[in-house]
Amino acid sequence: MLNFSGVVEIDELVLMGSTVEGYAEDIYEDLTRINNEETNALRVALKDVEQHIQRATIVAHDLRNSISPILTCLELLLKTLDTVEPQQRRFISIIERASRIALALVSDLLDVALLDAGRLELKTKSIDLAALIRRNVEANQLLGYVKNIRLEVKIAPGLQEVNADPMRVEQVLTNFISNAVKYSEPGTCVTVRAFESNGEALVEVRDQGRGIPAEEIGRLFHFFQKTRVQPTGGEQSTGLGLAIARQIVEAHGGKVGVESEVGRGSIFHFRLPFHAPMRLPRQF
Repeated sequence: MLNFSGVVEIDELVLMGSTVEGYAEDIYEDLTRINNEETNALRVALKDVEQHIQRATIVAHDLRNSISPILTCLELLLKTLDTVEPQQRRFISIIERASRIALALVSDLLDVALLDAGRLELKTKSIDLAALIRRNVEANQLLGYVKNIRLEVKIAPGLQEVNADPMRVEQVLTNFISNAVKYSEPGTCVTVRAFESNGEALVEVRDQGRGIPAEEIGRLFHFFQKTRVQPTGGEQSTGLGLAIARQIVEAHGGKVGVESEVGRGSIFHFRLPFHAPMRLPRQF
């Protein structure tokens, strides 16, 4: 014979059965106690994680504010000190390059902290995507010039405006362009295209680089993941940029993707809906 015990939890009836009288009540009490203990432990753990994220955000923000003026001063020195000795100019250039890398890394880490905390701020407005792309490519021409890589733009006529955060969209586009240049050989071309596709704005960055092996494409767009493909000019890579770009695009209600073939280059692309509500990025 079975002995049953039950209790109403919110709108549900929980029944337990046992062949031993009174045993079902004991089991239920034990399970309830364990559940409460685990819930409390989870609350403590989540609070601890949140505190760590807050501290990381503050540190990254302060580091960025410290490095930015150093980089600005170095850039001014390189522009104005025409009479400086070649050896001194070389040292200043090395410091400037190291500062630029450090600033990019700290900025990425700050974005990661904000994403983990679900605090990525989007300042959205209606933007002329075509004009934004042209300005961004123009600003990034120097990246290609240094490696003798040509940047070109192809935008379909009549491309609609999108509701998005212009600074964040530029961040995504700059990441895609810099990656394309980073993995391309001198003398090649990087093409940025934008057109309407299935009711969305589709932006593509096509390179003529080395391409990515099919089995490694799945690593892209995830934090701290890299492929075996090496930059053609010895550039640094943190494994953060593409993951941040994905979260930014998804926060706009869009999607990122890549098509690649070894020896023939890659096409990194992102989609933005013309009119769509913003949503929080996914947590990792």
